[in-house]
Amino acid sequence: MDAHSDSIPLPTPHALKTTRVGADLADGQWHHAAFTWNEEKRHQRLYVDGALVASNRGPQGGFHSGSAQLGRANTGGAFIGGSLDEFRIYSRCLSAEDVRTLSQGKASSP
Repeated sequence: MDAHSDSIPLPTPHALKTTRVGADLADGQWHHAAFTWNEEKRHQRLYVDGALVASNRGPQGGFHSGSAQLGRANTGGAFIGGSLDEFRIYSRCLSAEDVRTLSQGKASSP
């Protein structure tokens, strides 16, 4: 992963791209991060604290069926220097409003 504290890895069609999110994520505060994948439209979206910070068109055929790793890129490298809490996977693509609501702690499961 990028050494910057304002970056998050985001998958692209051919590689993992580090995306600057415009905020220092190593500021000692908890941050809400959400990644959404709309398979039909092939859209990837990354939100931090309820705000859209990056979007991308995803690879054809969806993601690989290999393992996923929490806290670091699946290409290897160092783990994040922080903690993960309340990790969730939904059976549908969350809307921007769903993500905003979750980031504010107003709903437990949209």
